[in-house]
Amino acid sequence: MLASLESALRKRQLEQQVENYRHRLEEMVEERTSRLHKALQHIERSYENTLQALGAAIALRDNGTADHSQRVCRYSLEIARAMGWSDEQSGRLAKGAYLHDIGKLGIPDSILLKPGPLTADERTLMQGHVQIGFDLVKNI
Repeated sequence: MLASLESALRKRQLEQQVENYRHRLEEMVEERTSRLHKALQHIERSYENTLQALGAAIALRDNGTADHSQRVCRYSLEIARAMGWSDEQSGRLAKGAYLHDIGKLGIPDSILLKPGPLTADERTLMQGHVQIGFDLVKNI
């Protein structure tokens, strides 16, 4: 009987150790998940700041269309809302809409800032800003 009690006690101690270990693992997972969540928030803030800086660069380069990117973004979001897009879809759309003219950074000032109408060749170069922009942000 004494051996049975010792065996039961040892079993209970092992079960308690396993429970304590499981509890500690859960705490570690919770702590690391929290740290990962904070790191992801930091990355998202950095990403948003980068987008804002790129948008500001576009505005500085082509100040004749001041606030154009913001307006395109707002209109795009209104359309998305009317279409019932999710918040996640709308967020991606907003980023793309905000940067839709980023390719203008690769257009020469002589064309981008030209006060009068563009020639056919200049227009072709200006239309190339779409591909330039795509190439700049396709991996983001």
